[in-house]
Amino acid sequence: MGTYIKLALEEKINLVDKYNSDTLPWMVIAVALASLIINALGFVLGILTQNPERRNTIKQFLLPFICVDIVLAIFIFASGMLAFAHIQHLHHSFTHGILDAMKKYKTTKHIKIVIDQTQMDYECCGGEFYTDWFNVPWVSEVYVDMLSTYAKSKMADGKFLPDDVPFSCCSVKSRRPCIHHRVQENKYHHNYDYRKQTTLHMRGCRDAIMTYFEQMLLTAGGIIVGIFVIRVIGIFVARFLQTAVVSALEKGDPECPSTAWLFGACPTKSTPSTEERELDEQRKGLFDDIDEIDSESSFEVYEKPSQSASSSRRISYKPISVGFDLNRESAKSLSPKRSSSIPTTPPPPPPPPAAASIRRASNAANGGWN
Repeated sequence: MGTYIKLALEEKINLVDKYNSDTLPWMVIAVALASLIINALGFVLGILTQNPERRNTIKQFLLPFICVDIVLAIFIFASGMLAFAHIQHLHHSFTHGILDAMKKYKTTKHIKIVIDQTQMDYECCGGEFYTDWFNVPWVSEVYVDMLSTYAKSKMADGKFLPDDVPFSCCSVKSRRPCIHHRVQENKYHHNYDYRKQTTLHMRGCRDAIMTYFEQMLLTAGGIIVGIFVIRVIGIFVARFLQTAVVSALEKGDPECPSTAWLFGACPTKSTPSTEERELDEQRKGLFDDIDEIDSESSFEVYEKPSQSASSSRRISYKPISVGFDLNRESAKSLSPKRSSSIPTTPPPPPPPPAAASIRRASNAANGGWN
């Protein structure tokens, strides 16, 4: 795109005034080359990120890549805006440049060729209108009899200014042979009235050339802005990739599902609130209580005696008795509480069942057997 703009402007460089034709094209070319390099680098980083073993190494390059990409996007946007701004600049440059070139028509062969070629290619004549040639001494005195009455009548301020235009102003669409000498002198031409119709191009070259360059710059600016939008989307994708990789690595598993974000810190790393900190402390206290009970408290539980056993056998183990206060006021904080009463002495053995007592009494009454 930049090369195309530069070549197009170089062709008409003799028709523009005080215009630097290198600024916009070289900026577009430089941005395009930088985009190719950044795109290639992004492609390589994307390929390497697919390997979980390399993500810990690649993550340190992702954020600098995004920063460079943002700077490049700014330059791309500036290039697009510069293309739009050059439309007005070219309009002013062509207005003065074409008139200056017309003044050199009779003395500079190269400019004569450029003007004639432009008027034929763009089907235009003069700067703003074909009458601009009437105010420019474009005919060399070598080819005019300056002593003739006609020549003397067309002299103004020592300049020969006839109502003639160059042949390149002739319109090929006219069925009549071209009239480009004495254009506004109807009496010298049969069945002719310049006020109704001429055989010349009626559009000025400034508007014709600007129509071409305006369309070209608008197209270039639109393409550049479109590239800028695509670049911004790429920046968002790169940011999501970078934050997702960092989030997964912080979890200790590069392949686990992770959270990605655009701005700020990781949502999972937000500062805990006061209530959350108190809850963590209470939970920690709960586990400390459990460890204390488990290591220091001992309880004895008696097994139901069998009939063959002469005495009850005791089994000792360490139960844990933990209570939770789950009333409505403390349910939010899940406040743990130790049991209000922890037995420190072994419980008395359970009384024998009533049926066994009656049987023993009956045996005693019957002499010891029944």
